[in-house]
Amino acid sequence: MWLNKAFGWERRIAGVAATLELAGHADVRITIPPLPVLGLREPELPHPTAFLGHRMDPPITSGPFNQWGMPVYRWGVPAAATTDLVQDACRWVVTEDDRCEVEGAVPVPATGQDAAELLAIAVGSDRHQTRISDVSEPGPQLRRSVTINTWGQSAWTDVDPTRTPIDVAVDLSRLLTHYAPVLDVGAVHPTFHGYGLDAWGVVSAALWMMNRHLWTSYVTDAYAIQLLTTDHLEHATDLSSW
Repeated sequence: MWLNKAFGWERRIAGVAATLELAGHADVRITIPPLPVLGLREPELPHPTAFLGHRMDPPITSGPFNQWGMPVYRWGVPAAATTDLVQDACRWVVTEDDRCEVEGAVPVPATGQDAAELLAIAVGSDRHQTRISDVSEPGPQLRRSVTINTWGQSAWTDVDPTRTPIDVAVDLSRLLTHYAPVLDVGAVHPTFHGYGLDAWGVVSAALWMMNRHLWTSYVTDAYAIQLLTTDHLEHATDLSSW
């Protein structure tokens, strides 16, 4: 539920909860006080981000297709793999104070207990982009976030002011190893968080996105940390300078 005006929110939310309970809804929960989520501060400098292309089943070549013959936007990752991803993302993002923000249609403040449920609902609705963010820093200021997008995409960001970007990138590379059996492609490279998953296609985001079926055999660029399949390597001739 989203209140356009936060004044007197405790009384208004309690009234809504009581009404829902009278209507027969047994599990009505009021989680945490509202956060200034629209004022969430993004980092000003580029930072390492892990980009993962999760395997779709059925593949994108199986459709469905729109009236122009292009694949219809969908998440497309099998249910078991999606459940693991959602739970991993929540454990990775939510920190000690148990507060986060899940952004689907609108940003929603949540506890760690509710985050997985909210994130699963948002991912299941096939929205173009869903994000869970750690907003525990004073300000609030972004620390960690996972962005999930259609066609099996996820981007993992850790803006840790206490560590070097190299140390953060090495930690993020472990995500590529962990998810390798269920990935089509993956890479870690610096990006501005505001660009989100558009940063996949450094040369041409549109060209990369319109050819999702080629992700198992082509890459957008030669990144320092990258997951390559046997199909990728078959297209390589000389990797000595990489």
